Amino acid sequence: MLQSLKVKELLGIENFDYLRNVCENLNQEEKFCNYFFSSDYWKKKIINKDFEKLLQPVCPDLSPSDCANKINRNNNFCFWSMLDYPGLMPRPGCQESSTALNYSKLNITYRDCPGRIYNTNITNASRILTYFGYDKILFAKNNKIQLPDSQWSQTDICSANVATAFLDFLHKIQWDDIWNAKSCFEDKLQRKNLCAPYILSNLPSSAFSLSSTVTEILKKAKRMDKSYTCQIIDYKKFDNKLLNYRTGCWILITNNGELTSSQFKVVVDDRELRDVFTVQGSVHFAYQSFLNTNQYNNFQFKIEKELGIKNYNIKTLPELISFLQKPMSLVHGIGCLEELLPDFFPALSINSCNPVSFIIGGFIPSKNLAEAAIVVHTALDEIASPRLLPWHQIVSAVEACQKIHPQLTWSLYGLGR
Repeated sequence: MLQSLKVKELLGIENFDYLRNVCENLNQEEKFCNYFFSSDYWKKKIINKDFEKLLQPVCPDLSPSDCANKINRNNNFCFWSMLDYPGLMPRPGCQESSTALNYSKLNITYRDCPGRIYNTNITNASRILTYFGYDKILFAKNNKIQLPDSQWSQTDICSANVATAFLDFLHKIQWDDIWNAKSCFEDKLQRKNLCAPYILSNLPSSAFSLSSTVTEILKKAKRMDKSYTCQIIDYKKFDNKLLNYRTGCWILITNNGELTSSQFKVVVDDRELRDVFTVQGSVHFAYQSFLNTNQYNNFQFKIEKELGIKNYNIKTLPELISFLQKPMSLVHGIGCLEELLPDFFPALSINSCNPVSFIIGGFIPSKNLAEAAIVVHTALDEIASPRLLPWHQIVSAVEACQKIHPQLTWSLYGLGR
């Protein structure tokens, strides 16, 4: 045992694991190849320093290399990891996630938190925009990972990035009316309400982040110095005994809540503004066409018109596989959770259906076509935690959703240019 530990120390973990794989699986073709193509997704990724940050939420106390090894060796570790990044739990096992990510076309350059956005379609829409290179996407521009503001933890900002990018897209195409979530300030001096659309975010590059919105409102109301820019901070971290917090504009978030419903206080030059900021409204939009009245007012139509992303009906497994082999192609759809993920959402009544949007990012081929595993990123799952599902399960979910649609519309489409 001591001799083997010494050899391991001399070779290093990665070389030792490679030699162990050769010795144990050289005569077992599938297991030998799985070492490179299934279990080693993160080991391959951390060669690029930009991707090291993606592992920090998984193993906060480990180096990227040690974290990748832990994921590779302990399949159950991923079930309950990243609790500060809420998504559907338990997540897929480490081996399933790594295998799925190796075959997914989505470029995993960021983390998101679907559990913090009540409208799951926003998450799905932002992932599609990112894949097709929409240049306003803040967290994936030029494939760089945007680091969080020093005053705002990465767990608080992860989904704010997603929602802010989507809101920026809406603004660019003048579809602002669907975003009714607004921050309002009752200016008692001028006896009027000042409101602006917002998302709980500290991103100075977005006009719709809460920090930008509050800054704009207070300057219009002439309630602070024009040189100030408000910053978001957790109220537990705010200490006005420190000189840093005695001047300037600070937005104190009193609860994490949803990204468009958190309560907050505003402090300017060490004085809390007694005028109350309130939040109102919500975000509702059609993801795909629902009725004749909204056939031109849904996300799928908008990305075709504005970004040239065309949609194609996908109804069979051969059609799906053929389409995904094209460059710059994804498949997305809407299905009933009771059929798509029955272990999580068992049917409580006949024809019960809770629709959810999802993306098919790839497939794992099999000699028997019917046994091919489909890589599915649901809008409830964190983006780096895709699930491997059989085709029949996906079709059943889409068919069940079709039955409750007023026009019996099929909702599985390929997206491509």
